[in-house]
Amino acid sequence: VPQDTSEFKRYLKSIGIMCPVDVIVYDSNNNELGSIVDDEISCNSDIIEIDKSGDLKLIRLLKDEDIHLEFIANDYGTLNVTVEDYNQENVAIGRTVFYDIPLNIDEEFTSVIGGNSEDITINSQDTVYKPSEHISSGESAGVVINANCENGIVTGTGTYVKGDPVVLIATPIDDYKFIGWYNGDAFLSNKVLYEFTAKEDLILNALFAPIESGEEDTETSTETTTVTVSETSTETTTSTVLESTTKSTTTVTEKSSETTTNVVTEKPTETTTKTVVTEKPTETTTKTVITESSTQTTTQSRPSGGSSGGGGGGSPSKKTTTTTTEAATEVTTASPSTSKATTENKVISGDVRVSIGSDEITIGDKKYTIDTAAYIQPESNSTLVPLRFVAVAILGENVSDAQNSSAISWDANTKTATINVNGNIIKFTSGSGLMYKNNSPMLMDNGVKAEIVDGRMFIPFRALGTALGVQVDWDANTKTAIYKAK
Repeated sequence: VPQDTSEFKRYLKSIGIMCPVDVIVYDSNNNELGSIVDDEISCNSDIIEIDKSGDLKLIRLLKDEDIHLEFIANDYGTLNVTVEDYNQENVAIGRTVFYDIPLNIDEEFTSVIGGNSEDITINSQDTVYKPSEHISSGESAGVVINANCENGIVTGTGTYVKGDPVVLIATPIDDYKFIGWYNGDAFLSNKVLYEFTAKEDLILNALFAPIESGEEDTETSTETTTVTVSETSTETTTSTVLESTTKSTTTVTEKSSETTTNVVTEKPTETTTKTVVTEKPTETTTKTVITESSTQTTTQSRPSGGSSGGGGGGSPSKKTTTTTTEAATEVTTASPSTSKATTENKVISGDVRVSIGSDEITIGDKKYTIDTAAYIQPESNSTLVPLRFVAVAILGENVSDAQNSSAISWDANTKTATINVNGNIIKFTSGSGLMYKNNSPMLMDNGVKAEIVDGRMFIPFRALGTALGVQVDWDANTKTAIYKAK
């Protein structure tokens, strides 16, 4: 069980690096603080944090000290760097962006990060590169990334701020294969997952072709993994993975609607069935779980209600089968009222507590029953909580009517949950390790990714507290995430 005990962290700057390079970080005395070399992260300093997600490498500066970066190219390509500045509330106040610095294998670059970001340069052996542009927090810098596709679907399109990382995923329909990404007639990549830095409005073409009779789709392989989570939980997953990239999800039903079992919202936007065996201490549930480009059918047996307690209980046992299907459908659709924004100053009325395996949420001394439970994500060993219920509790709204909260909206097409409160817009997307606050990306710790389970969006409990500016704590004895009242 993760020991989440650290306080709210203040970030001075974050440096996002999207390119094929190794990165080594030094202090002003040339002492190594950390690195990302061959995709392996090393960090032995309290001055910085280092994370990565796909091609994006992220370095956070925690103290007001200069750091020296060394970039070593491990492939041909371009170097794109975004330096984000934050205020004391961890809200982005501006960014400095470098676009398309050409790379050759083993070429080295250096940069000093600190002080005024507008003065930063990136230096090669014989060239000094100045920033491509500076973007203030009040400046309109949105760009639209879109893709034309036929006989397949593309996820990840939308509006981005210049300098944001973009991840597009192409998924063919049955009997078709993915050929490649094109910008007009110019070939870009044949990988189904295409990552780049947002720079300008862009419409790409995703090309798909029929699989000929007798031809095997060599881009698709089958991967089987077994993950053991403590003594009480084993997850076996069979998945179809395109080119060994991150699994993305889509699904289709007869009327492009959802069929979900064990989602107890009783709202007209969901079709729900729940079976409860009241004479026995367990509840048997069958549910459909959908992530970005796969349909997951899960059978889960878990304790019916109650907290896991000190040392008792654990993650539910799950058996999951994932297959690639044709088109996207939503897991849960909020009622129309959820599209409304709220700017009221919300305050927690008491500590909010959510325990692993429990279908209750506690606010002060009051308990509310919810239709799902927090759990530990095996891949990241991080505690994930249901976004809608916990966010509503933190915002001081009615947990019993969480489905109709005006502060939270859901985009079924992009699998993105948006929290709109106090003038801040916070976004989490299923399958992504990035959290966006006012269009500024923040990489979540430990490689954790938001995901949809039980028809609900789950996110790491600490990331939600950071996004809403709430102090968080962790009770290891009761396996409880705590959001502190102000």
